[in-house]
Amino acid sequence: MTLPIGLHENLVANILSTLMPLSAGAIMIVPRADRRWATYAVTAVLVLGLAALTMTFSRGGWSGLAAGFLCASYLYWRTDIGRQSAYRRWLDWLAVSIVITLGVLLGLLLIAPVAKQLEALLPAGSTPVTHLRLWQDSMSLVRDYRYTGSGLGVSAMVYSTYYFLVHVPYLQHAHNLFIQIGVEQGALGMIGFIGLVSTASVVLGQSFYGSTTTRGVAAIGTASLVAMIVHGLTDATLYAGPLALITFLPIGFALS
Repeated sequence: MTLPIGLHENLVANILSTLMPLSAGAIMIVPRADRRWATYAVTAVLVLGLAALTMTFSRGGWSGLAAGFLCASYLYWRTDIGRQSAYRRWLDWLAVSIVITLGVLLGLLLIAPVAKQLEALLPAGSTPVTHLRLWQDSMSLVRDYRYTGSGLGVSAMVYSTYYFLVHVPYLQHAHNLFIQIGVEQGALGMIGFIGLVSTASVVLGQSFYGSTTTRGVAAIGTASLVAMIVHGLTDATLYAGPLALITFLPIGFALS
């Protein structure tokens, strides 16, 4: 589905879920004397952003924004030295377990035999089935172009030529940010992007132990980065389009 202004709904949702947390941080850089009006302005922008996100009907956008908010809130609470809680260690183990479990599951989905068994349990033609098959085909492209990638902005024709056997673009992206980067920039590009995300995550994690302002900025950066990554697990519209630089905005914010 494409919105009347010519932008795909998932693209709009990805942009909104990534940029809304960063826009909230504008309050922190405004002088205290003008902070009241800045709060009104940012609140209005966030309300409009949420309304626009609602109109996209994007589950990925809402999932990313919710995951970013929960992750940032937990880390902000977890690193508050003034608040001690007996549940911290249990919550830490729970958070680590969730991350590891999701990572293992996503890794298993890229293994062909496992993916085929899962496809047999799902309705034929459903979105999960089409995504699983697309990920498998896309990983084959990553292996074929492991060193150079297919090139930026040409993955649609590569899919059409090698898999659909037609000479017109049919499918624009791999519905996974990391795989899409692997297709276009090769395995080394995908590894490099994972390295950037990991570095940004470490920097943000360390920033939670700074001053009050630094912790607030870290929370905002974390919410934006997590929102972009979570939405990117099932969609790569943002990276595959002309606004691809927004993909790197949360990373640049974290490293700046």
